[in-house]
Amino acid sequence: MFWWIGLVFAMPTNFITPNGVQYNRVQENTSFQQWIASLPTSTIPTESNAAQAFWINAYNGLTIDAVSSGYPIDSIRSLDNGQIWTTRKFMVGGTTVTLDEIEKVHLAKFKDPRHHAALNCAAKGCPVLSTTPYTGAGLDSQLTLASQQWISTNAFRWEDGWFTNSLHLSKIFDWYASDFPCDPSIEVPEHLPKQYCGVIQFIVQYAPTDQTQLLDKSYSIEWIEYDWSLNDVQ
Repeated sequence: MFWWIGLVFAMPTNFITPNGVQYNRVQENTSFQQWIASLPTSTIPTESNAAQAFWINAYNGLTIDAVSSGYPIDSIRSLDNGQIWTTRKFMVGGTTVTLDEIEKVHLAKFKDPRHHAALNCAAKGCPVLSTTPYTGAGLDSQLTLASQQWISTNAFRWEDGWFTNSLHLSKIFDWYASDFPCDPSIEVPEHLPKQYCGVIQFIVQYAPTDQTQLLDKSYSIEWIEYDWSLNDVQ
């Protein structure tokens, strides 16, 4: 499918499924390739929500195009010696950017941790990619939905133990812990490392089921081995 948002041609997504991306269809998708070709001369929105939607779509679309250009591969880390986020340069809105700069400069200034649920790094360990493009008008509800979906799938798991409980977290929460602000009015267990306070609160907020045990029980934090295999579906 493809979408028109105002007068802006939004990223076509008819090769994205709830289970992954059909990378073998991307290069032959004329609408998507036209969208990619339009990015260098696109006008970057000035309105906050529209700008965030623009950069999220750009990040996800450029990632998909880069992977499909090198397809078939087993992992995005097969590209550029595993450094594609910093080595591959793209022209977007008249500015040369890397994927790392889109995430850590253009999106980070908005200080919304839900962005981590919306960005997909082409790996199974990443949050699931939305099957529709992000829009300025629908951004808040889309980011909330993406966060809820991430928390309900591969963001964490809780294990009750005989001697101690354990909370297993996606490595994203470790790599970007400082992006999840801690609300001092919501107490978390004192034994936890303070840099993960906002992470715990984020999970409790967006979990589809009650996770208040994360706020009052004793447990250790473990890290889920990140799955870098390609989120490819046929």
